[in-house]
Amino acid sequence: MLADSDKTRLKFELANENMQSISRAQGLYVTALLAYTCLVWTVFFVGTSDVSIHLGWIDLKVSGIWRITPFVLLVLSLA
Repeated sequence: MLADSDKTRLKFELANENMQSISRAQGLYVTALLAYTCLVWTVFFVGTSDVSIHLGWIDLKVSGIWRITPFVLLVLSLA
């Protein structure tokens, strides 16, 4: 059996590790949300529909970005 102080210390260390792993995961989602928001605002301020963004094999047109924006923002803000 562990002493009460050891149990308390173990609980604290487990809670601390849990909080740190949650913070790392949330940091990834917040970074993605901010990057996508900057992309949407950039497309908004450019104002032309002739702009396309090349992401690897994907070629997104401005109209395509506006169609997926509600879904992307929903997923990134709820994640």
